[in-house]
Amino acid sequence: MSATFIDMKKSSLQNMKESKGEPLGHGDHWAALGLEGETLISLLTLTAQEATAMHDFQIPWPQIDFGRLVQLELSSREVIYSIILGKPRNEESLNLLSGFPILSHTSPWILDISGVEDSYGPFEGVITANADTGHGLEWFAPRFGREAEEWRRGGRMKVGLAGLALSLERFTAEPIVIKNGPRITERRAELNAEGLHDQANDPNLTVTFRTEEMRTLYSSFHDHHELVGQVLRVAKVRLAPGLQGWRLEVQCRHDENKTGSTIPLYVFPPSLSDGYVPKRGDLIQGTIWLQGTHLGFEQLA
Repeated sequence: MSATFIDMKKSSLQNMKESKGEPLGHGDHWAALGLEGETLISLLTLTAQEATAMHDFQIPWPQIDFGRLVQLELSSREVIYSIILGKPRNEESLNLLSGFPILSHTSPWILDISGVEDSYGPFEGVITANADTGHGLEWFAPRFGREAEEWRRGGRMKVGLAGLALSLERFTAEPIVIKNGPRITERRAELNAEGLHDQANDPNLTVTFRTEEMRTLYSSFHDHHELVGQVLRVAKVRLAPGLQGWRLEVQCRHDENKTGSTIPLYVFPPSLSDGYVPKRGDLIQGTIWLQGTHLGFEQLA
């Protein structure tokens, strides 16, 4: 690593310490890990100083002109700490633009990529896709800057998905009666296709689910999703002294008619309700931040 780059990093670290602001767009994600304030600034400082990977990339969205963009990563077994630094033209030092955790363990899903979005601004990307059932998923692509063109290629791909719990609680297995929303729209379409038009046009149409069998993963706000699933396995994880949590393997389906899809879900105490500790076999519900990494960008038939 060049002396010039080390000098740039030192300048960026000084700016980081003086601003004491949250990294662009990811404050709630760091907080879900239990990292905020001075503790978070110290971690990002360490990431810049001790990074084990460094990648230059071109700005993926053309709103802003930058002379240089670089992503630094500090690896650990469970979570990779990542920061994006940028040097505006006619300036000498790199400045902190964003920082976010990358979840190390993923599970492969086959998905039809339909587009990319700049929900977090000009340095990052969110991918949109359709599950086999037709309803959408969206996820944050942690290395979007250097992989943007491959994601834009689209098509049917294998994607490694993982989630970070933003809120989580045990799910009581009671029937859910749904009166509006996309599931009602889907049910009306099914009834019309079957020729049951009177039922399809019933203003009081409802859909009832037996929740002990229900597994769902639905986007609620771009890469934040509502999840109902069953815990298949639990492993304790430790990111740092006093920063411990769990990595769950959670079974969720594309919808109630599909089976066999699981994701690793990272859970830490700030996201848990009323001291709940997840256990194998539990039904859980909550809001998660979904991440997706490409698994070779293979176009699948």
